[in-house]
Amino acid sequence: MNSIKKLLILSMFAGLAATTQAKVVDVIDDIRVNPTVINNYQTVNIEMDWSKKPDFTIDIGDTFSVALPTQMETTNVFGIDMLNAANQKVGECDLVMQTITCEFTANNVYSGSIAFTRSFYDGSVTAPNTVVPTVYTVDNNPVAQIDMTVSPALVDPVEILVKFGHATNGIAVGQKIDWYVRANCRGDTINNFQLSDQLNVAGHNMLTNTISITEGTCDGSGFNWERDLVLDGVVNAGTTQDYVTSWDVNTGEIALTMNNATDKAYEIIFSTEITADQAAWQNEVTLTGDGVLESRDYAVEKQTVIIIGNQQGTVAGVVFLDTNNNGVADNGEGIANVDVVVTDSSGTPITVQTDSNGAWSSPVRVGQVEVSVDTADPDIPSGVLQSVGNNPTILDVPDDTLVSTQDGFAYSMGTASGVLFLDDNGNGIAENGEGIANVNVVVTDSSGTTIVVSTNANGNWSTPVRAGDVEVRIDTVDPDMPASVAQSVGENPTTLSVPVNGTAETSDGFVYQMGTATGIVFLDANGNGGFDPGEGIANIDVVVTDSSGTPITVFTDSNGNWSTPVRAGDVTAAVDTTDPDMPAGLESIWGDTLTMTVPPNGTAGVAAGYRPGGSVTTPVQPQPVPAMDIRGLLILLALMLGTGWLITRRQAIG
Repeated sequence: MNSIKKLLILSMFAGLAATTQAKVVDVIDDIRVNPTVINNYQTVNIEMDWSKKPDFTIDIGDTFSVALPTQMETTNVFGIDMLNAANQKVGECDLVMQTITCEFTANNVYSGSIAFTRSFYDGSVTAPNTVVPTVYTVDNNPVAQIDMTVSPALVDPVEILVKFGHATNGIAVGQKIDWYVRANCRGDTINNFQLSDQLNVAGHNMLTNTISITEGTCDGSGFNWERDLVLDGVVNAGTTQDYVTSWDVNTGEIALTMNNATDKAYEIIFSTEITADQAAWQNEVTLTGDGVLESRDYAVEKQTVIIIGNQQGTVAGVVFLDTNNNGVADNGEGIANVDVVVTDSSGTPITVQTDSNGAWSSPVRVGQVEVSVDTADPDIPSGVLQSVGNNPTILDVPDDTLVSTQDGFAYSMGTASGVLFLDDNGNGIAENGEGIANVNVVVTDSSGTTIVVSTNANGNWSTPVRAGDVEVRIDTVDPDMPASVAQSVGENPTTLSVPVNGTAETSDGFVYQMGTATGIVFLDANGNGGFDPGEGIANIDVVVTDSSGTPITVFTDSNGNWSTPVRAGDVTAAVDTTDPDMPAGLESIWGDTLTMTVPPNGTAGVAAGYRPGGSVTTPVQPQPVPAMDIRGLLILLALMLGTGWLITRRQAIG
């Protein structure tokens, strides 16, 4: 391409560039305000997100504007940075009256945000928690509506009673007292502050030309004084007339009115002299002003400092149902939608509501704050009592400080307890050494909650439960429960009536189940392998050992019979063949030691047969006699006493 063509093309592009003009762009995506629950005159944070739309590019010099709601303050602010997503400056904004206008200082930017603060005031708000819709517009077209929940300012006029004098000895004649009254905005607006009173009480004289005002600005943390003003009704040169004053030396009346003194602080100084003897704390002065915060009396210096300002803190708390009774609000225990009434030092009650986690918070005027949970609220479970915190409770809230409280509730509780024991001596009382350890006890309280506890080494158990009817069940199949026992004391399951903050007890006693072991010792003289009348051997010792392992020695009667109560289960009967009443030269037919299984509340028996040595008869082994009822016992006795006792392989005798 020749140089002429190149020059022509470059000239064309240069002309296009020269004709490119800055444009108004539509970039606003989202507008956020924090917090949205505020008091009048409170400062809020405003953040605006912006981004490039697909149909255009952003060039240097492009602009956009957003009109803020009329409730925002009108003070001008210049040089607010626009930042992109990488936190780099890509533009600058000016805030004039209620409109923020931004200009891009970089090309081809895509997205970012603007953040700034404004003070909010709506004069129509007269009741706490008034919903105020606020609208943000671009070219008179709404782009966002944010509902603010607004309460009256914390600077409502209040009165404070100031007493001066010595705490014990009074004040001497001629004593001078300097008064300091400080109106401290602490970064907020002082609105319509008034100080007015008579100071020429009996024996108390205002000193001429001692009153003055020190004016300053607020830097957010305290006073930043600029100049002194003499309170003569005339504003000094170079100052702004944010206040109107008057002072009548003859009457001692002082009046100071501050009109919307944004970001200003004032210190008023005046002096008085005691002209008559004063009793301890005799004189009183009442001051009226917005946001009276504190009165401090100095007995030695005899000066009273009254700090008046728009200081505030925050109270917060949680309302919860302490289901595990550990005194702490755990996850999932918060009670939602419960009204909490907060009354700060202004005396104005504010009602807030707990969120889904039971939490709540509210800005308050510094000083004493009363917090009262509405226990009649339908969202508070019925039948509960407060277990954590006090209701109402009083909190001391310093400036710029969060003070928290907790209100825990729990169902009315009591204690269920008991003892599990093996009643070895059968007296129906749990005595030392009789407790059964490590057995599970299943407790179901009035809420339907099941609790499993284990008995201790002494058989005792205990557990907190919700008051009311409580079911207690002993796990009788627990491996630590002795076998073959039956309950002899109490019932299983049983129901206890547990009183609120009280204890209900139960006692569960068990005994081993019993039965009867019987038998006969006989000499099979005729060798027929069975018992016949007259063959019984009398006075023979038989050692009976039941399932407890305890041996019991019995002896046969004149018919060779024996019987004894035993613990149910496997029982052995051993014939003492060395007994002197045992005939000599006999041999056992079935053995000297025989086994039977005795059922609970039943009877089992065995027969021990003997024969002379060398007999050729080979009888069969006897079978243990099965459990039998009273009818079976009668038949057995008839056989033993009547027709003889024939033992075969098909018939066991007991």
